[in-house]
Amino acid sequence: MPVDTLRPNGVGTTTEFTASTGDNYDCVNESIANDSDYVFKSEGYNVEQQGFAVRENSTTTTYSTFFDQGDYQLYSKELTTRPSDSQSWTITDINSLEVGPRHMGHSEYVDLYTLDDTIAVGTINKITIYIRGKEIFVAKGTFATYVSQVYVEVDYTAPTSTELYFTGSGKLRFIGDNKKLQFMDR
Repeated sequence: MPVDTLRPNGVGTTTEFTASTGDNYDCVNESIANDSDYVFKSEGYNVEQQGFAVRENSTTTTYSTFFDQGDYQLYSKELTTRPSDSQSWTITDINSLEVGPRHMGHSEYVDLYTLDDTIAVGTINKITIYIRGKEIFVAKGTFATYVSQVYVEVDYTAPTSTELYFTGSGKLRFIGDNKKLQFMDR
């Protein structure tokens, strides 16, 4: 089964973290982890929770986890169905998906990003969201969430053949994994 990796390429529905430099999405879209640019959120509260945010079907769903203090770690969340309604993922869902980090203190803060790639054909099996983050103790009762990388892996099943019908006398067909092109009369 093929896996496509999608990276942030734009601002999503909400931007509630602060970028170390430039645009938020640009601080977390590296293919190789780079901790020199990041997004962060700091708020005075005794218990901080970090996590993931997913927006699809006009609904934002958040998931909690606790980031380690100190060094950056890679955290992941696998989703086999859409959070909004527990139905199977569709290509349309993936092509309009927004993901990002979550910070929870007195209030919940979410930074969402649009993604750079689209999937044209196939059946979506699952998505896995990856966030490289850490928690920093700032001062008594104040913690900060730092995130330096966000990406999504989409596991899908490619079709075994694709047929394109033309008005007129025939159709084109891609056959198998070798993408052989064949013209067929109707």
